[in-house]
Amino acid sequence: MLGYSNLSGPLSPELAKLDQLRDMMVRASNIQGTIPEEFGNLGNLISLDLSNNSISGPIPASLGKLSALRFLDLSNNDLCGTIPTSGAFQNLPPSSFANNPRLRGPGQQQDDDGC
Repeated sequence: MLGYSNLSGPLSPELAKLDQLRDMMVRASNIQGTIPEEFGNLGNLISLDLSNNSISGPIPASLGKLSALRFLDLSNNDLCGTIPTSGAFQNLPPSSFANNPRLRGPGQQQDDDGC
C-alpha cells in the first residue's frame, strides 16, 4: 500500500509487469496523468484504489478484463468519458467513481468535455 505516501507524477505502464500484484493502493497522493491501458494485464489484481489523486482521462476499458477484481475506488479524481460496463465493471457500486465531475454513467448524455 502506498496511500498517503506523498508520491507524485504519472502511473507507469511498467507497473503492469508486476503480474502477481494483488493489491494496488495509491490513494491520496499527487498522482497525475492517466490510468495506463496496460493495467488491464494485472490478472491477479483484487483491489485497486487510486482515489483522491489528480488522475485524468478516460477509464481504460481494459480494466474490465480484471476477473479477480473485487474492489475499485477511482473517486475524487478528474476522470472523464463514460464508465465502462463490461467484465469487472458489472458489479462495482457507483461510489467507485464518485466525485469525477466529467465522468458519465452508461447511457448518459456526453458533453464535449475534451476527454
